[in-house]
Amino acid sequence: MFVHRNPTPLGPHLRAVSFYFSSLRPDVVINDLAHAVPWLTPVVSNIPGTAFFRHLHQRSLSGQVSLPLALALKWTEQQYRFIYRNWPFVTESYGSMADLESLGVARSRCVRIPPGVDSERFRPGSPAETPVIAYFGGMRRYKRPFDVLYACEELKARGWKFVLYMVGEGPLLEEIKRWTSALGLREYVTFTGRVTDNQLVAIIQRSHVNVHCSLTEGWCYSAMEAAACGVPTVAYRVSGLTESVADGQSGLLVEDGNPRALATGIEKILQNPTAWTERSRAHAEAFSWDRCTSMWEAHLRGIS
Repeated sequence: MFVHRNPTPLGPHLRAVSFYFSSLRPDVVINDLAHAVPWLTPVVSNIPGTAFFRHLHQRSLSGQVSLPLALALKWTEQQYRFIYRNWPFVTESYGSMADLESLGVARSRCVRIPPGVDSERFRPGSPAETPVIAYFGGMRRYKRPFDVLYACEELKARGWKFVLYMVGEGPLLEEIKRWTSALGLREYVTFTGRVTDNQLVAIIQRSHVNVHCSLTEGWCYSAMEAAACGVPTVAYRVSGLTESVADGQSGLLVEDGNPRALATGIEKILQNPTAWTERSRAHAEAFSWDRCTSMWEAHLRGIS
């Protein structure tokens, strides 16, 4: 396996074009559309391939990039059906398939391949005595980390004592820290910064509930990793979450954009967290990377 990295935004795309005309001739190409900008493989090469579509970016661009760039990326997504007119698309969720349909891509051209979760690495541990809430959804505007703080402010007002772990980094981190103090939550919140995989597992295993507030997801990996540790997730009922969180089994889905509803969901789980452990784990065990790999292999063999 060869891995080529380029730290500039356009560098990988330019490097990819030269790759298509190099002596290395792949049997099939996967164009990962994780960052909206297409790789243009079908335009510059006749190598067969498939486009991997995660989610519709235009819902999450506001507050992330400038208005001109947001409009440009929105227009770019609308060109997928033309750029990849002869390629199939792979998505992780039915919500993402619906997103593709909204862009004019026929559902018959879409293949759903759900991801897996490492149920060996992520497994139940020993939760702390004090209620622990985990958030590892990203410190970005569309992830809505402030809603976690508003929910915790409500829990504090209801008399709950707890620890909130906010895991990770991002452009909003310092603003979130300031807002934590403004809401009187500084003694309740621990900011971990970037953590290793093993540290993340340890934090989840100590937790009683995971919280996720994103505007949208193609698939919520953090909810699945929490479930594998026997930890349920409380999340907004949005695209991607409705499939990665089994409502009533591996967590609770609540009204979108309502931090008080988040608080109520968290409270319901904290009242009896052990009741969710086996159900959450069972949900995660239905998703394996071996199954995901087999589905990808069958798909790629069908187009190479």
